[in-house]
Amino acid sequence: LFRSGHRIPVWYCDCGEEIVAREDPTECPRCGSASLQQDPDVLDTWFSSQLWPFSVFGWPEETDDLKAFYPGHTMVTAPEILFFWVARMIMMGYEFRGEAPFTQVYLHGTVRDIKGRKMSKSLGNGIDPLEVVEAFGADAMRFTIVSQCAVGTDISLDHENVEAAFANGRNFANKIWNAGRFALMSVGDAPIQPLDQLRGDLAEEDRWILSRLSHATEEATRGLERFRLHEVAERLYHFFWGEICDWYLELVKSRLNVEADEASREAARTTLVTVLDGAFRLLHPIVPFVTAELWARLPWPDGAQRPDDLIVAPWPMPADVDRDETVEADMAGFQSLVTEVRRLRKEYGVGEGQRIGLSVQGGPEGFFDSLSVRAAAVEQLARVDRIESGAGAGVGANAVLSNGAELFVPLEGVIDVERERERMQKEITRLEGVLAGVEKRLANEQFVSNAPEEVVNTARENAAQLQDQADKLREKLAGLGV
Repeated sequence: LFRSGHRIPVWYCDCGEEIVAREDPTECPRCGSASLQQDPDVLDTWFSSQLWPFSVFGWPEETDDLKAFYPGHTMVTAPEILFFWVARMIMMGYEFRGEAPFTQVYLHGTVRDIKGRKMSKSLGNGIDPLEVVEAFGADAMRFTIVSQCAVGTDISLDHENVEAAFANGRNFANKIWNAGRFALMSVGDAPIQPLDQLRGDLAEEDRWILSRLSHATEEATRGLERFRLHEVAERLYHFFWGEICDWYLELVKSRLNVEADEASREAARTTLVTVLDGAFRLLHPIVPFVTAELWARLPWPDGAQRPDDLIVAPWPMPADVDRDETVEADMAGFQSLVTEVRRLRKEYGVGEGQRIGLSVQGGPEGFFDSLSVRAAAVEQLARVDRIESGAGAGVGANAVLSNGAELFVPLEGVIDVERERERMQKEITRLEGVLAGVEKRLANEQFVSNAPEEVVNTARENAAQLQDQADKLREKLAGLGV
């Protein structure tokens, strides 16, 4: 009945004929009767939609809902209906309520396929959200969409490979669930102690993760206020997976055992629950179901008033936990060292079960002392059995951290040095051969003059990359005594 937002009324005749016309009919086309009755309730789509901000709350009656929820704050819509809907709602708000129905308008992107086409039934390139929910869960779908909704851009999903399209959201939802269950199993059901009562027992990793929670809260709050939803999703993804799971949980595993020192265990339990509580509250708008389920199972301090449900729990504030930039800087150096040692182990083929030594020199003042305090953590996460101060000597691998500290990992007796030398020398010879061929092409003036510019530039980039790879291998080879 509705076209282009216009009102198209309907008339009824006693003979049962329904008449749809833009102009008022004078007689029934079927029986010729002039006794016609117009349907009093026919409204066009946009006319009824423009009343939505207040009609859904009982208007024209002055209901409690209308007083509570009008005007609203933010209108979320697509850009193509700014005039048809948004502008009309504003005009009707002023006409019937005397003020605008909202103060901000957030224009979201459009979901398109990988070819950039808008999803539609006619093209057959759509994705049924119910099928996605059935296969991967609502949280997986929600996170995938939110993490791609950068302001001013559309969302691209492959309708021909739905599993790949939603893999990131599925993996993250699974990570939250598995890490949450592990944490719940580790902390147990007993009530935790209030964090303020355990300040003196907090370890450095406890103070670090609490500080990172404060930082994540600040960034997430600022991002939501600025409608940078994709940035919030990405930041919280790295905070939960990268900082809570990859680092903090690994560092406190031993302290959560029943055999651990009681004061240290209680500090770790309280810190972990506090961090999970804050993380679940931050993540709840993006992955609501898995966070609500896990949050409801968190132990709580005796006597503390717990919100009825996560959805009505207060939003965390950065000031709820202390920010400690000093401990963050120290932890960043520790993380950089562990990451670099892991890289060297992988690069030289050192097995996971094989312990290695480590020599450290240089870096910021007190860096080695801070590592000595964390010696057990370094040994646990990097599979290092000793840490020494100094340059190190003999056959080994070298690396430089971003803070300027130099690392040396002795490899004599750890790997087959002679075999590694032969492998590197063969790879250097291969790279030199490929590089010679590329340089020969670039030395040909006819090639440089006649080939397309992008082809020539690609050849030059390849030459630079090959040279860089060969130089790095020579440095490694020198470290092995050649």
